[in-house]
Amino acid sequence: MIIAAQIIGAETAVLNIGARKEAVSLALVKEVTRLSFLLADKVKTDFLTGQALKVQTGRLRRSIVPKVVDEGGLITGIVGTNVEYAAIHELGGQTRPHRIEPKNKKALAWALKGAAFTPRKSHVTSTGRMTLAGKKAMAKQGMLQFAKGVNHPGSKIPERSFLRAALNAMTSEIREGLEAAIKGALE
Repeated sequence: MIIAAQIIGAETAVLNIGARKEAVSLALVKEVTRLSFLLADKVKTDFLTGQALKVQTGRLRRSIVPKVVDEGGLITGIVGTNVEYAAIHELGGQTRPHRIEPKNKKALAWALKGAAFTPRKSHVTSTGRMTLAGKKAMAKQGMLQFAKGVNHPGSKIPERSFLRAALNAMTSEIREGLEAAIKGALE
């Protein structure tokens, strides 16, 4: 996902800058780089540390990276991710129906609805997952359902913006930073 901004009247401003064009361009590259890193940090700390999405592995948060591209005077700051599930969380959407099958076992297993099982410490790992002993104890008490596979109907994922929300939160800071960089280069 790329979020871009355009300066209205930039062509006229560039013509008026004249001899200071290179200084302004250098100042803008420097400021866009600084702001891109600030925006990436804001996404990570203010929106991906449990605020917009619940952290499970931290993979999405670690994948947020800033990038600055200067294409002959068009300076673009990009903050994004290459994680495949980021877009559906940012924009919301519907997943397709799909089949779920076991990867490393012969069958899937899950607790029956309403099953009241109080696991012992030896039944739960340090990460909160059920151990084999815990699963056997639940199976012995008839509290587990088994299947070779299940058909998942798909899920409706609500919008949980973290990129656009961070950009909106920084809009005035970005505008002020760019204006200050241009003024500084022209003085």
